Amino acid sequence: MADLGDLFSSPLKAFFAKSAPSLRTFNAGLDQFLGERPFPMGSLTEICGEAGSGKSQWCLHLCAVVQLPLSMEGLAGSAVYLDTEGSFNGARMRQMADATRKNALAMLDQAPDCQAIAFPFRYIMDEDNWSVEKQTPIFYDIAQKLNRMADHYDLAVVIANQMTTKFKDSSEGVLVPALGDAWSYIPHQRVQLSRHPTKSEFRVAKLIKSSVIDCESDKSEVTFCITAGGIRDVVAE
Repeated sequence: MADLGDLFSSPLKAFFAKSAPSLRTFNAGLDQFLGERPFPMGSLTEICGEAGSGKSQWCLHLCAVVQLPLSMEGLAGSAVYLDTEGSFNGARMRQMADATRKNALAMLDQAPDCQAIAFPFRYIMDEDNWSVEKQTPIFYDIAQKLNRMADHYDLAVVIANQMTTKFKDSSEGVLVPALGDAWSYIPHQRVQLSRHPTKSEFRVAKLIKSSVIDCESDKSEVTFCITAGGIRDVVAE
């Protein structure tokens, strides 16, 4: 099994290297929420949340913005979307890509690699009676390969994870990211998405793990919405 220090040393260096490039959302509020460098090259970020919270929309959005040219303050990069659930929507991707270009141009006038990691493991475990002991080495192997690729090829790796219920003693269950405590050490940045408690058209993003933002501060949470053009800041009335 790989040593945790070996797994994360390069991504951590990338995270703190302010001169290194970073993938951003092209939404001022969301980018500020994620820190000075939202999705640093050479790093691994997890986006988790219940169904309908916006995980796929974030992944599609990042796949679009990473391709913006340097002349539009983009990275002129490309994206690989590994879909483990069979839910990739090509028409939605095209719709979002067209809108992303227009949004980026508007911002200038005014002034990722994605994976759904939990799904196959959760259902393989159900069908084949896999134990935690059997799955943990596979998690570390995947983590090691992802981190090495991120570091070697200068990638921003973004993983989508589901939520599960965790029970403590006799108390009521609480929702936590799937795959357990061992997996929680692997991404060095984690963003949890949820539905807004009172406004159905809005979603909430909460930093639950970060190397640059205090996850207990008011700045660790932001409200956003999902539009035809992708994820967007919520403009205060």
